Amino acid sequence: MATINNMIWTGNLSLFNNYAANNNQSAARNSLNALWQNYSNFNDNAASTAAGLSEIRQNASALMESYDTAKQTFYAEFDDNMDALRNSASAVRNFNFNVGENAVTQTENVASDGTRTTTTTYSDAMRNALDTVRNLVNDYNDTLNFFSDNAQVSGRVERMAQNFGDTTYRAGSYQSIGISVGRNGALTIDEATLASAINENPSGVANILGRNGLADTAARNVETANAQRDRLFLDAKSMFGDQFDAVALYTGRAFVDMTTISHIGNLVNMLF
Repeated sequence: MATINNMIWTGNLSLFNNYAANNNQSAARNSLNALWQNYSNFNDNAASTAAGLSEIRQNASALMESYDTAKQTFYAEFDDNMDALRNSASAVRNFNFNVGENAVTQTENVASDGTRTTTTTYSDAMRNALDTVRNLVNDYNDTLNFFSDNAQVSGRVERMAQNFGDTTYRAGSYQSIGISVGRNGALTIDEATLASAINENPSGVANILGRNGLADTAARNVETANAQRDRLFLDAKSMFGDQFDAVALYTGRAFVDMTTISHIGNLVNMLF
């Protein structure tokens, strides 16, 4: 069966010429030619559009996959940081800094050339105290870095970074026991100063780091962050804004419809 495509584009216009001659209606031939020309243009455009939409759909799929991966990674790291900091804060809050006598001993050594060196040794109790504080400081810094590194995710995450970075108001107290506060709120331990403070004033250290100090601040920040957990990472629509609506338009029923339209020529040809 001859198709419109064959009849027009191979020069075989007898069907339309005879129709026009018999009915003295050359306009009919012209209108049918115009119809096919318009359809041919539309078909080409539709096919091109469908191919473009296919690429959009593939890109959108990749975008959503990366969004899901980023979201899952964010929450996995969030949960790890919250669990670690909560545990280390609890350990410091409940720790007994009374490490007993001989917690710090110093031995002077004299070399054969007369050079003198001093070796400091910590008892197991003191070493345990230092490790407990170090764990809290490390976990606090890790959590602060996590929120700071992801501050662009949402305003809530940015505020969490600010909360954890607000350690400067007690910087003087921390400094007195060997913990310095950086410009971004990160903490650094001077082990010798901390050990001396624990040895000489364990109750003071417990007050600065324990229930009324850093550990308590960390625990409160963890509670605040956990209370907002499910709202920290923006949903895709909020993150991508109007572009998300555009992607949804081209990846839903519209894509299917456009793909179908691009093949209308087959149906039209079958009618002739």
